Amino acid sequence: MKKHSIEAQRLLDELDAELAANGAAAGRSLGWSASERQIISMAADAIDRGVELAAAYAEAVDVKDKIKVSREIRLQEMATTRLLSKVSTAVRRRSRCARSRPAMP
Repeated sequence: MKKHSIEAQRLLDELDAELAANGAAAGRSLGWSASERQIISMAADAIDRGVELAAAYAEAVDVKDKIKVSREIRLQEMATTRLLSKVSTAVRRRSRCARSRPAMP
């Protein structure tokens, strides 16, 4: 398994904790679906790239370079936001959506 940046690992831990807390509050044990795991992994990778871009921005001296890197940072942030908007830790009601979240044994 790939080692993520501290920021990405923090997100992964927070999402897992939030899912566990919401499941416990509902009296259920919840797990991520395969598609959710993939989206979360992609979001963590995007956060890793964002950390690298932030370091490149801090090292840039030329204003043109800072502008280029800041543009990439904004694009990376939008991509991360889009990915995370596809994942929910909420316990869903008895509907098609609720049946899609696998319960843990």
